[in-house]
Amino acid sequence: MEPRERIKVLAKQRFFSLGLTPVTMDKLAYDLGMSKKTLYHFYESKDDLLQMVLTEYLQHAKDQISKIQQKPLELIDRLKELWLFGGQIVLAIDPAFKQDLKRFHPVLWQEMDMFYQKHLYHEMRLSLEKCIERAMLQTHIKSELLLNVYLKGLDAIYSAEHLDANDKAKSIRHLFDLIFLGALSDTSRIVYKHQANTNKVKKDMVFKRVSLDNRD
Repeated sequence: MEPRERIKVLAKQRFFSLGLTPVTMDKLAYDLGMSKKTLYHFYESKDDLLQMVLTEYLQHAKDQISKIQQKPLELIDRLKELWLFGGQIVLAIDPAFKQDLKRFHPVLWQEMDMFYQKHLYHEMRLSLEKCIERAMLQTHIKSELLLNVYLKGLDAIYSAEHLDANDKAKSIRHLFDLIFLGALSDTSRIVYKHQANTNKVKKDMVFKRVSLDNRD
């Protein structure tokens, strides 16, 4: 990996997990095993590095949302993939980073908040409303309320100190299923559970086949 990319990758990990205040160019240079002169050769300042990290991160997230929207999926399957991706995005960034960004870099904070409101949450809400219109979900469901419940659940998952990264990823799925299954119409719930059971059987068959192959 090129030095410029190494710097960016580590900075992103530190920014998103620790916030902005604890991360310094001195510490980054030390942890990367390079001189501060080399670090400043690629990035003029911490602000310059932050701008690059956030811009690329948000663009990547927008691209992923577009890819999900373009997949030839059923409405319910697209909703699920979009909401699970949204959960991953929300949990990827520590609240300390958002607080520091809002306090010290209001322009960048507005850019990030606009991404959440105009792209991520908007598309999640829209996918929900389309399913409600098609009677795939109970018609009395309020999309804004359901989205807020999901986001509050994500906050609880993030705050759970005993959960590691894998546990949190599983918890996102459990949270989605808990909320989603309760919102499905009776007919859609039967179809959804049937699909889930079918997929499980297929995975079990693949696992057994692989296990048998490995015995040879």
